[in-house]
Amino acid sequence: MLPNKTTKGQIKSKHCPWKLFVLATLLISIPPSFCRAETAKTPFGQATRLAIKKINDIILSENGQNTQKIEALDKQAEALRPQILKEKDAAIAPLAKALQDPALPLKTRVFAANFLGLLSDPGAFTPLENVLLDSKAPDTLRSQAASILSDVPVNAPARRRVFCQALAQENLLEFTLSQVLFEVSRLGCQDTALLKKRALAFGPRPKQKNKVLVLLAIQGMGESFSLDAADQLWDVFGFFHEGSSERNASLKALLIQSRREIPKSEG
Repeated sequence: MLPNKTTKGQIKSKHCPWKLFVLATLLISIPPSFCRAETAKTPFGQATRLAIKKINDIILSENGQNTQKIEALDKQAEALRPQILKEKDAAIAPLAKALQDPALPLKTRVFAANFLGLLSDPGAFTPLENVLLDSKAPDTLRSQAASILSDVPVNAPARRRVFCQALAQENLLEFTLSQVLFEVSRLGCQDTALLKKRALAFGPRPKQKNKVLVLLAIQGMGESFSLDAADQLWDVFGFFHEGSSERNASLKALLIQSRREIPKSEG
């Protein structure tokens, strides 16, 4: 029987082992960075940081521009939304940093707050909460944070805690106060006295511009869980004059309270 012939370009089996050994040695000696060069990933949240910088540059360029030009520039800033939302939870940290940076223009911080809300991520709750409870933050920004917090996917007790904490602050300005009362009117508070204080703050005959705030506070008392909520509501009822919208609202809130089962705790 004739031996097998080796065709041109074919490696003889007796030489395979050391050639394979040399090849393996060469591969091992290649720096890992060389292998990763083509597959390097973008740093965590980098796209959002770049988008925020672009937004800030756009906002700064609006100084001295007319209304039409500002609207066009705002659309450019808004157009960066997909770049941010694509990063999902990676966008939270850079957005939170921009939101809470007092050195940035207010408009840039408002954009950051809006984008945090659009993420629909529970991780956006804490930075928005921090701004709402920051007494030094601008009223516009605090009210915006309050509005967005209501849409962040966290449970009602968490939202109730934050809004009632805000309501307890003495220095709430108009926009923030109205937004907080709007949210509390649906959630109530553990401490009904907070709402009672707001309901009585404008006297027995509040001016028309303050009536909405009073009625929201009374409605919130009806949604509250404290054991003395009904007693507090009777006090409010007696404070306002007969036939007033405030008295009618108090009666409705008392009716709601009469049907409410007080929970043992808020998990």
